[in-house]
Amino acid sequence: RERKREPSVDKMVKDIPVIKTGKDNLRQDSGSLDIIYTDAQFVTDELGKVLFEKFGNRALIAELKDRIKAEKKIEDKYLGDETKVRDISRFTIIAKSITQLIQDLTEILSLKNCKVVNLKNKFITPNALGYRDVN
Repeated sequence: RERKREPSVDKMVKDIPVIKTGKDNLRQDSGSLDIIYTDAQFVTDELGKVLFEKFGNRALIAELKDRIKAEKKIEDKYLGDETKVRDISRFTIIAKSITQLIQDLTEILSLKNCKVVNLKNKFITPNALGYRDVN
C-alpha cells in the first residue's frame, strides 16, 4: 500500500497568499477614537465568538489595545490622524503544524462578513532571529 505524500513544507508556505492593501487605503471609517474603540469592541465580541466556535482554545482573543498606547501611536506614527490606527482589536490562532495553519487560514479567509485586507507571510521572510508566522 502506497503512502500518500504530503506537499513539502517549503511548497506549502510559498502557497500561503499574501494580501496587501496600500497603507493609505487602510483607514478607519471614523476619525473619532471613541467610535473606533466602540467598533473594535463589537468586532472583538462578534468575531471572537466565531473564532472560538471554529478553533476552540486555539483561538486567543486579546483585550483591546491600551488606549494610551493607541493615542501615542496616533501622535508619533500617524501624525494625529486617528483614521490610520489599525491594531485596536487583535486575535491569535495557534496552529501546531503547517498543515493545520493552512487549513485554519483557509477557514478564516472564507468567513462570511469578514474581509482580510492585509496578510503577511513571514514564513517566506522571517525576522533576523528566524521567527515566522502569518499575520
